[in-house]
Amino acid sequence: MSRRAALVDGALLQVVWFAAVLGGARGTSLPGVVAAAALVLLAARRSDRPGRTLLLAATLGAVGALHESLQRAFAVTTFPGHEGPLAPAWILALWPALAVTLPTAFGWLAGRPRLAALTGAFGGPLGYVAAERLGAVALPAGPLGAAAPLALGWGVLFPAGVVLTGRLLPSCRRDALDDRAATPLHGP
Repeated sequence: MSRRAALVDGALLQVVWFAAVLGGARGTSLPGVVAAAALVLLAARRSDRPGRTLLLAATLGAVGALHESLQRAFAVTTFPGHEGPLAPAWILALWPALAVTLPTAFGWLAGRPRLAALTGAFGGPLGYVAAERLGAVALPAGPLGAAAPLALGWGVLFPAGVVLTGRLLPSCRRDALDDRAATPLHGP
C-alpha cells in the first residue's frame, strides 16, 4: 500500500461522503449511491482479489444497513423527509464505500484493534454531527445524546471491518504490510 493510494482513496471516500450527504439533505439518494457504486467498482477493478473486495463491500454494507436501521429505530438518528423502517439508501451506500477504502486509506490500522476502535468511536459520530449540520440527518437527542450509541456502534463495527479486511484480503494484514515495507520494491 502506498501513501499515494491511501491519500487518493481517502479523498475519494470524502467525495462519496459529500455526494451522499448533500444528496440526502436535498431528499435524494441518487448522488451518493452512484458515487459509492463507482468507488466500489473502481476498488474491485484495482484489487488483486476483486471477488473478495466485493464480498467485503457487501458484508460491511449489510452490517451497516443493520446498524443504521437500528440507530433509526431507536431514534438516535432520523432522516428528514425519509419514511420507512430502513435508513435511506444514501447512508447505506456509505458502508460499502468505506469497506473498500479500509485496505488503503485505513490500512495503517491493520493489526491495531484498539486504535481502530478509538478511530471508529470518535470518527463515526463526528460524521453524523457534520451530516446534521448539512441537513441530511437529525439527532433528536442532540449531538451529546447521540454520541454514546453512535460511538458504541462505530467503536465495535469499524475495528471489526478492519479485521475482516485482513481476513479477506491477507495482503492488508499488518504483518503483510510490515513484510512488504521491508522489501526494496515497496520503499519506506
